[in-house]
Amino acid sequence: MQCERCGAGPAGADLFDHCGLCGMTLCDECMAAGCCGQTPAISGLYEDDVEEPEGQA
Repeated sequence: MQCERCGAGPAGADLFDHCGLCGMTLCDECMAAGCCGQTPAISGLYEDDVEEPEGQA
């Protein structure tokens, strides 16, 4: 897998993060630089970990 923005290959990891808005696979440097107008980019890896406020499921 490669970063879809800069083309970097994984540096010791087989998994990159991805933008939680557009889904583009990004390396750590491109995540930090930002995506979709957000700096740093919103992580798509942790979207399932975010808990909904009570009463909103």
